[in-house]
Amino acid sequence: MHDFLRDEGFREGDKILYREYDPADGEPTGDELAVKITAITRAPDDDIPRGYVAISIAPVPVPIHVPGDLAEERRRRDAMGTKNL
Repeated sequence: MHDFLRDEGFREGDKILYREYDPADGEPTGDELAVKITAITRAPDDDIPRGYVAISIAPVPVPIHVPGDLAEERRRRDAMGTKNL
């Protein structure tokens, strides 16, 4: 079985944000995954239907800010050039 994406003009290096939705109500769960396209195969190669692409992807690290994380708060403050307290 193959899953293909419609060819929307994707290029290597493009980033895609996948969002998870709850199948019961169709509402977003809040879970997301950022990926980067590392390779693209277009029709008619490898039995890909016309107008579709197969892509290879790799996860993209996303910095997460956790409120109350003192070390992170200091890094952010220092990066903005604010004086240390």
